[in-house]
Amino acid sequence: MENKKGVSPVIATVLLIAIVVVLGILIFMWSKGFVEEVISKNNMPSHQVCYEIEFTAVRIGSNLIITNDGDIPIFQLEIKQKTGGDIMVKRYLENIPAGQTTQPISLDGNPDEVEVVPVFLGTNKDGERKAYTCENGKIAKTP
Repeated sequence: MENKKGVSPVIATVLLIAIVVVLGILIFMWSKGFVEEVISKNNMPSHQVCYEIEFTAVRIGSNLIITNDGDIPIFQLEIKQKTGGDIMVKRYLENIPAGQTTQPISLDGNPDEVEVVPVFLGTNKDGERKAYTCENGKIAKTP
């Protein structure tokens, strides 16, 4: 008499359902990165608003002065300080209305290059206010 043992059909079904659920969650999380939440300002999509933002970034020693030259208020600034191979990102959390200039922003140490990326406040499809960080910034110029 042979003694054969195997997985019962109930356990096999539960395992198959669990595998399908886990795979579904993984695919959802992976694909979520491809779908960007639509944020707009003044009825313009976020990527177009970024091209409309005009500002000047001037570096004086270890200080940075930003002037909003455009019509769109800048909600925040993302400041990327590059020293050698290291990049340090810091947020400047002050609203800069159109036509206004910031107080000097202190930089950490003496970085080789400083890139300033604007962040504006827009609305999503549900009418909620959301911050949007533009992809490209400007290199701060030294006078």
